Amino acid sequence: MQAAGGKATEIAKLALARLQRTLREPQLIPSNVSMRIDLINALSRSRDHALRNALLAANVMPAITRALVKISLALNVSPDPAFLDPMIAGLGYLRNCLESSDGFTWVAQAISAGLLSVLCNCSTRFQELAPTT
Repeated sequence: MQAAGGKATEIAKLALARLQRTLREPQLIPSNVSMRIDLINALSRSRDHALRNALLAANVMPAITRALVKISLALNVSPDPAFLDPMIAGLGYLRNCLESSDGFTWVAQAISAGLLSVLCNCSTRFQELAPTT
């Protein structure tokens, strides 16, 4: 935050722009998508932090959900297990941040961006995930 002059909105815009640029590449590279979503996850870790709020205000929910749409389609076309990493990162982000502030706004944005189809498409690969303890 200090390096950006305390401007959380600028950091949020940059993080989202990099994710969107990665998703526009001709070939979806799972590790690149994972890195971008992991960064957004890290920036959103604290519930009341200015970065989380700036990302939410910059429409991070539809952006992450649209990323998951692309990932979920790739999961069903490619047997490559590398696509599981960005799927976990994206779903983890939604799990961590959907309930921010009022919650309804972010859930509605995610559903409008394709969350239900993401869950259906990704569910075919859930059995490949390591069980949690």
